[in-house]
Amino acid sequence: MRGTHGRLAKLACSIAAGLLICSLSPCRCEPSCRLLLMAQARSVPFTAEQDGWLGKETGLRRDLLNWYARNRRRLPWRGDPPPWSEDKAGLRRQAAQASAAQHQPKLNSFFTTSLKTRPPGAKAVVLDLDDSDEQPDSASEGAGPTIYSRSAYGTWVSEVMLQQTQVERVVNYWTRWMGRFPDVHALAQADPADINAAWAGLGFYGRARRLHEGAKFVVTNHSGNVPVDCNELLRIPGVGPYTAGAISSIAFG
Repeated sequence: MRGTHGRLAKLACSIAAGLLICSLSPCRCEPSCRLLLMAQARSVPFTAEQDGWLGKETGLRRDLLNWYARNRRRLPWRGDPPPWSEDKAGLRRQAAQASAAQHQPKLNSFFTTSLKTRPPGAKAVVLDLDDSDEQPDSASEGAGPTIYSRSAYGTWVSEVMLQQTQVERVVNYWTRWMGRFPDVHALAQADPADINAAWAGLGFYGRARRLHEGAKFVVTNHSGNVPVDCNELLRIPGVGPYTAGAISSIAFG
């Protein structure tokens, strides 16, 4: 049993660590976890003869992935619409409220049930207390919030910003950065002073300089398209195995 538990724990940690990148914890997982993500998340054949495996590992992977899809942070570089997960205290409050709501009956259900005891011949009246389907007033209609498409460039920028910086702080910096330098070409052509101004407050300015150098390299060698091949990603200045693995798994699947 000790061997079985050890293998299950290692599998769970490997999958969870890879899935929670920049999502549920401000901590950063080991590079090996990121690179193992795709391999661990897919169906790997196991047999009951392999040191006590119970034959339920595929279900464990599925449950972990489903749990991650429900609970992961909402982030602009993942293509999620706002509001994004920027406030840890707010996230805790939402989790507590969601847990409490599971044990409370909905008002719609309460009133509908009560009205079922109407006198014979009386017309049924159902109160619709859910206004989620109501159309907004014309005065409040506008262009709507910006939704960013998931891209290799956006993932690259987010990964560099997230080095030694918490997710909650990066969100605003990332959206402002993408507004000023929306693609590799814009970043490659930017003035270093403008890049430093956009980075001001994040610290470790060498990260911004390496991003700038990397963008110039991609424009010169790949016509401004971030390469798909991991070996080619590793040739970009400032991109190591960790960042290359993140771009490959997040942007290119």
